[in-house]
Amino acid sequence: MNYLENLNIYKITAFLTTLYFIEIILLLFKLLIFYGKTFSSIIGLTLSVLLTVHIINLNNKKHLNKKIQLLLSTFYSPIIIIFIFNWFYYINQITLLNTISLFYKSFLLFINITTIILFTRKKKVLLSNNIIILS
Repeated sequence: MNYLENLNIYKITAFLTTLYFIEIILLLFKLLIFYGKTFSSIIGLTLSVLLTVHIINLNNKKHLNKKIQLLLSTFYSPIIIIFIFNWFYYINQITLLNTISLFYKSFLLFINITTIILFTRKKKVLLSNNIIILS
């Protein structure tokens, strides 16, 4: 048997999606500077609740949340790639914080690409000597 077929992709993705909470915290700092405490708190609370509901539903294998996760991964991966290229182009001093952010974003990019690949692959099911391909 193939190792990937035995893997519970939904539970692993739900576990790794919790890393988006760090992105919400980073967004809160930016919103705090530009819009103030109230607006940043409301946006942070709203995004945190939505992400929590998404993770719970993804863990329960909801098909809609699989599509939402694919959409998140598809749209957020280019943003991470731009961040990585900007890091190499604009960073003059390599500090510990810059290096940690580069490794974190690279790990998040790896997770997003892996999620896209695993959620979009086809499963083959053998049913009475006929191969049916399920998407």
